[in-house]
Amino acid sequence: MNFLCQNCGKMYEITSLNYTCSCGGLFDFQGTFIGEMKEMVSLGEPVTPIITKSF
Repeated sequence: MNFLCQNCGKMYEITSLNYTCSCGGLFDFQGTFIGEMKEMVSLGEPVTPIITKSF
């Protein structure tokens, strides 16, 4: 899996510490991300309680 620059198309390794390309472009994922995951990670988003606030 790699990072692909949206502007120039340059490829970066997924282990790269860069957060933008050298041209200033943003990254897209290139490769199969879901297939490479061994188990799903969740922060419990679906069970977050809704709190009502009164004004």
